[in-house]
Amino acid sequence: MHGRLAESGNASPPAPPDSIIRERLTQIVKEYIVCPDYCQCGYDFDELVDTIDYVCGCHNDRYYDTPEPRYKKHGHERCFSNEQINSIARQLADIAIETNDDFDTVIDRVREINPKGMGDLSSYDFCLRLCGSKGILPQRFVYIHSGALEGAKHLRRAGILEFSNGDKRIPVENLPKEMQPLVGHEGKGTLHVENFLCVSKHEFEKLINQYNQK
Repeated sequence: MHGRLAESGNASPPAPPDSIIRERLTQIVKEYIVCPDYCQCGYDFDELVDTIDYVCGCHNDRYYDTPEPRYKKHGHERCFSNEQINSIARQLADIAIETNDDFDTVIDRVREINPKGMGDLSSYDFCLRLCGSKGILPQRFVYIHSGALEGAKHLRRAGILEFSNGDKRIPVENLPKEMQPLVGHEGKGTLHVENFLCVSKHEFEKLINQYNQK
């Protein structure tokens, strides 16, 4: 933080007027939707076939027969050692999609098991892969953690998004109308909303700080 925030200790700067943040939010959403780096890429769950894959985010069958498997890992999972991956996979080996399960039921089940080393982001990613491989995606809630939580907090500070400290998900009906086009975009439920909050967090912070310095 800079400007008045640095001079006033831990105090947060005032948020810009509602009309300014909403106008910019509308623009950022439109830019996200047409950006090939964010849409029409990734989130391909078809090649993932078992628990190791769901933990790693990559298909790993060619490594299974080696004494010390060198697992391929998605970006978020590169911090996991092979030992951690094996441990998490063992703890989640019995997780299965039951009849009439939705994403929210499955992630609640995984977080109740609470595998050691698996936080909110990695449990979300695991469930996204497990459920996504069965055609099940989050629909009713946007899950907030890590960068997505940071982005959500900036919008809360701006006064256009409400949730409580400790909340791990936000009902879609609580999203500002400017973000509603992301719900169901590309048929992916709320997946793009969570991603949008994460990748746009610095844009939100920059807008608030720029306004405060004027």
